[in-house]
Formats: sequence, C-alpha cells, structure tokens
Amino acid sequence: MLDKFLKYGKLYDYYSDVLNERHKKVINQYYLLDLSLKEISDNLGITRQGVYDLLKRAEKNLDEIDSKLNIIKKQEKFKKNIQKKAEEINKNIEQEDYKDLKDHFNELLELINKL
Repeated sequence: MLDKFLKYGKLYDYYSDVLNERHKKVINQYYLLDLSLKEISDNLGITRQGVYDLLKRAEKNLDEIDSKLNIIKKQEKFKKNIQKKAEEINKNIEQEDYKDLKDHFNELLELINKL
C-alpha cells in the first residue's frame, strides 16, 4: 500500500498542473494528507462512493499522462546513471587511481546537467 502512496504522490508532484481541480483535491487529500474517503467526502460535500470514483479517475489520468511522458522512468534512469558514476569516482579515490577521476567526474556533471 505504501508503494501506491509513493507512486501517486510522485505522479501528483509532476503532473498536478494538468489535473482538473476536483482531481487535484481528491489526490492531495487522499495521498498527501492521508485523509480517509469519509473525511474527503465530508470536505467535498459528496458521497464516499463519489470520492472513490473521483480518486480512481484521477489515478487513471495520472497513469495515462505518465505513460505518455515517462518523466519518472527517465528520472530513475538518470538517478541510476549518476549513482553508477559516483560509485566509479569513489572506487578510483579508494584505489588512489586518479587518472580516470577527472573523466568520471565530467561524465557525472554531464548527467546532472541533463536533469
């Protein structure tokens, strides 16, 4: 369940601007504020089932947007590449092999600049 909260929290962070106001409210209250469907229904003045339906439509919208833009996958790929380069730099430092260190560092900077 925590994975779902992390997933939709991230998706909301990236794509909230393209959601309509009701979808923003329900995602924000459910995933970020950790309110129950009942609490959200009281806040929005709709039924619990209405909140559930809104939440499912909002999740579907976020999933569709992400499947087209793939920002999170791209970010994860960059993160892995940056981590790999940082590990190579650390290995060079530990082995006191400084000849490739500058190249690794420059590659790391290039990856960071692509973000």
